[in-house]
Formats: sequence, structure tokens, C-alpha cells
Amino acid sequence: MPVPETFKKIFCWVGKRWKRSSEKMNIAEKPEKSIVYGVYGGQEGFIVFIEKTEAERLANACDAICRAKTWGEFRDLVWAETYEDIAGDEEWWSYEDFLEFGELEDGEEARLEYEKFEERVPLDKDPFDSSKSVGGYWDGVYFQVWPKGMMVDWVPESIQKKFGKLESTFLDGSALCLSANREKEIVAAFRKLGYEVKKDQELVATAGGHSPDL
Repeated sequence: MPVPETFKKIFCWVGKRWKRSSEKMNIAEKPEKSIVYGVYGGQEGFIVFIEKTEAERLANACDAICRAKTWGEFRDLVWAETYEDIAGDEEWWSYEDFLEFGELEDGEEARLEYEKFEERVPLDKDPFDSSKSVGGYWDGVYFQVWPKGMMVDWVPESIQKKFGKLESTFLDGSALCLSANREKEIVAAFRKLGYEVKKDQELVATAGGHSPDL
């Protein structure tokens, strides 16, 4: 099933967020031990593993993007951390910066001018257009690529070496391919290393804007 247009580029934010988290992670720390996975393309396809919390975050973001009609609705629907990450990726002008740069005084006239300013922080009443509203958020790659790329950073080296194959992507470097025909072996290897593993096709699919029947 083709990825809907509104989801094709959402996962740039995921990659950026994962990269920031990885850079901050202490060497002694380990990734989340609760993971979910989904299978793409049947037995001849590949498996995507995602940390459960990250999958839930993605599913929430996709749901909010589908449902929100205004920025206020989007902010209410999406996780607070997600909204903060999106806002952090944008170069919106705060009202205070607008006043300072324009050498203006606070007042009704200045506020009206700020509302007309295209690069301001979105107001709750502003329309939310998923294809335009989060510009820096939309310059990424398909769901099928980003989690595979993220797996390079957190899947244990022993599993990568035994079951994985590194693939090069056009935009974002290496991605890890885990063959679906070795599903049981890979899941067993994760569990042997102390991971809680659950096949959750619906959650993984929803996180990627797919039908659960991948």
C-alpha cells in the first residue's frame, strides 16, 4: 500500500530527534528494552523494530496530523515533547523578537502587524495544513527508510552481524535490513539479550501512516 502523501516526509523529524538523543546519550546508557516490530512485504520482505515509546510517539503524531484543522487542535492532540521538537526545528519569530527587530512598542497595532507576519509563531486559530505547516518537518524520507536507519544505531551489534545487512540510502546513509524469513530467530535473539519484544503490526503501521495489513 503506498504511503499517503502527508506521511511521506514526516520521519525526517524522527531522524533528527533520534540523532539528537543519540548524541546526548551517555555511553553507559542502553536503549529502551521494550520494542515492537512489524513485517513489510510478507515472508520475502523485511522487519522493522522500533522502541515502543518511539512507535507510540509516531502514531500519535500521525493521528494528530490527520485530525487537526488548526494549530490549536494540533498542539492539543500531539505529545508536548513532539510539539516542542517541531517548534525547535522551525525559525519562527516570537512576538518579543518581532518588536525588538522592528523597534516597535507593544500595542494593538503591533499585534495586528505580528498576526500578518508570515514567519511568526503559529496562533491557535491558524489553519493547520499538514503539507505546509511544519516545513522543516517535511524534508525527510519514507517511514520504511528511517526506522531501518535508526536501527543501525540501537540494534545490538551481535544481531546486526548475524542477521542484518547494511543498505545505503540515497539521502540518509546506512539502513539495517532484517529479513522477514528469519523473524523467529531474530525475535529470540532480542529476547536472549533481555528485550521485551512484541509483534504489533497495527501500532507499527499506524506510526507509519499505513494500513495494518502491510
